[in-house]
Amino acid sequence: MEPDRQATVLYDGECNLCRGAVSFVRERDPEGRFRFVPLEAAEARDILADRADACDTMHLLDDGGHHDRSAAVLRVAADLPFPWSLLRFFKFVPRPLRDACYDFVARNRRRWFGRAPRRPLP
Repeated sequence: MEPDRQATVLYDGECNLCRGAVSFVRERDPEGRFRFVPLEAAEARDILADRADACDTMHLLDDGGHHDRSAAVLRVAADLPFPWSLLRFFKFVPRPLRDACYDFVARNRRRWFGRAPRRPLP
């Protein structure tokens, strides 16, 4: 995929769960469909400038627009190889329920998985 056609994933670069998810996706994305930008980067702050409430969640910017929280996770999963692509079927779960689960994990992620040192992933 051309670099300008890559989907951009914004993630919490100080969260071990988030960094692990980025590594997981990178290993399963040999075509480079995704590029990853930590929320702490200036580029992410510029992208989210008009969304001050959105600086503590995962975002996906792709041809379909701007997606966050569970919608972002499911859209990324849909582009991964089988069996991970099967996670796309969770889109049939009502978004308020999906986002409630996402928010529960997000609130507890640093306690459960720890905080990563401030350095970007390669």
